[in-house]
Amino acid sequence: MPGPRKLDPSSSPRALLGAELRHRREEAGLSQSDLGAPLFLSGSFIGQLESGVRRMQMDQAEKSTRSLARTASSYATARR
Repeated sequence: MPGPRKLDPSSSPRALLGAELRHRREEAGLSQSDLGAPLFLSGSFIGQLESGVRRMQMDQAEKSTRSLARTASSYATARR
């Protein structure tokens, strides 16, 4: 399976958002499928968002932000 596609975050707003989503997801230790499941999105769709192929809708951005925030807070709690 190929590695993540290199994306220049300065090339477009979509690329910047995708790079940030990938960074946050990896930081939370989630796979694309893990992030997508509670959002009712496939791992493939998350990958397309991260690579800038697909445009993220506002509701998807809000849901992914909440999901990643919950993951980060549960991770921080577990590390205490």
